[in-house]
Amino acid sequence: MQKKVKIGEKILEILATAGVVGFTALCEGARDSGWVKGRNSPESRVKRSLNGLGRRDLVVKIKSSAGPKWELTPEGKKLYDQNNLDKITISRPDVWDGKWRIVIFDVPEEFRSVRNVLRRKLKGLGFTLIQKSAFCCPYPCKEEIIETAEILGISQYIQFIEGDYLLNDASLRSIYLL
Repeated sequence: MQKKVKIGEKILEILATAGVVGFTALCEGARDSGWVKGRNSPESRVKRSLNGLGRRDLVVKIKSSAGPKWELTPEGKKLYDQNNLDKITISRPDVWDGKWRIVIFDVPEEFRSVRNVLRRKLKGLGFTLIQKSAFCCPYPCKEEIIETAEILGISQYIQFIEGDYLLNDASLRSIYLL
């Protein structure tokens, strides 16, 4: 059975990558890509989704002589980025390259909730806590950490270290079966 496509998420994705998009183009995209099926026309489904996104202040309608166009609001961009945070993963190579990747951070208390999201994401990526605000992982992941920090808006509070030696790494080696 095919997974149901959430039209609102697709619209956010299109607007995030293309910028300002006309209603007709959104409907044609829905029809051509097949994410609108069933009795309702693509126009009615896309219109309903756009109205819902607009009520949540995620998109804004722009009037133009060529017809209505839609654009993401800052809140819509933030939601799109947060949805993409879940898609970030780290591949685990068959052979360890002998390097440790360490993420250290000092996120201010005013951003506590974002700091907690970062901690959960690092654990979800396979990192192990080695100190209060320091996590370690043996897999290449620099780009993924940079992307995560950018999405969360805390790049200035994070350091990424890649090194060959970690004192007392026997417990980490056993955790990762190295």
